[in-house]
Parts: sequence; C-alpha cells; structure tokens
Amino acid sequence: MFTNMFIQDTEQAAKEIASIANGTHTKINLTAAITKACGLIQQHISAGFCVGHSGGKDSNVVHYLANVELGLKLPVAHTSKTKGFNAIHPATLLHLYSRPFPIELYPEGTDFPYRGQIDGTRADEAERLEKSNDLIVNGQAINRKYMEPYNPSGLFGMKFIYPIFDWNDAMVWAFHLRGNLPFSDEYEQEQELIKLANKII
Repeated sequence: MFTNMFIQDTEQAAKEIASIANGTHTKINLTAAITKACGLIQQHISAGFCVGHSGGKDSNVVHYLANVELGLKLPVAHTSKTKGFNAIHPATLLHLYSRPFPIELYPEGTDFPYRGQIDGTRADEAERLEKSNDLIVNGQAINRKYMEPYNPSGLFGMKFIYPIFDWNDAMVWAFHLRGNLPFSDEYEQEQELIKLANKII
C-alpha cells in the first residue's frame, strides 16, 4: 500500500496499480470493489442527495460511480475551500471547473440545499496529518479510521454515503487508469505513475 505523498518505489507502485486495473492482482478485486461501492449508493440513496466534488481524485471516483456507472444524474456540488488545512489546490479547482458537467458552487458558510451527499472520504486517509482526521457523526467528532460507509447524521445533520470508504490509493488510481479518467495537475507525481502503469498494463 502507498499514499500519494510517499511513493517510495515508483516502478513497484505502477505495477501494483496496473495489476489492480487489469484484474491480475492477487488480493484486490477492483471489479468487486466497484460493485460493492455501487451497492452502497443504491442501498442508502434517497431524495435530496447530491455528489460532493472537491475536484480531487476520490471525488472523481464517486462522481463516476454515481452518475456514470449507475446513471443517477445527481447534481454535483462543490463547496469552495480557499483557506486553512483543507484549502483546495488551485490546479484542482481549475480541473473541476473545466469538467464537462454542471457544477453547483457554494462558498463556505452559505446555505447548502441538499439533505445528503455522496462523498469520497476514505478511512485510510486517517494517517495524513495535513488533513483533518475527524468526521461528524451524531454531533460527535470521530476519527475517520472508524468510519462506516453510511452516516445518517453527519455535518449539519446531513446524510453521507461513503462508497469508497475502504479503498486505498492504489485502487483509486487503478480506477482512473481503467476508466482513463482525467485528474488534476496537482497530482504531478501520480501523472508519471499512471503513464508508467499504462505502459505495463
């Protein structure tokens, strides 16, 4: 396993991503993981849901699962975060705003019209110190390593579905590789990784 911050062996990481994408990995079945993620969305979706999209790699995956794989055609909502530990990289904002689907923009602190959100938060992000480890569940902050795939009472009382809560980075990048999904220039190192994995596959 690896994170997008600490890729120690690029060739080995590329081989892992390629094997997950082409179905030859001995431990990870991406097709089964996609089926499970789509099942979680279908199980918990209700009226008033949107897809939350930061412009990042995990948001790319959950948007594709909900609106392409499942064809739900949910609205895509983005809350602009320009300051603090969770500020969104300018290149990622540019990537998001250039996507060929409508984006609803909500500045931080403004009213959010949706009762639920499909979200790309993952448990394995809990080790990343520059990000918040906490999720709000029933008014209490919990470390995301203890997260469940469905949160019926999250931030602002909203419902959250986390379809890829148990995915690791290699799975996320393998999904991008398999689907040839574009992603932000923020991930400069990963762009080279995907190019190498694409040659291997």
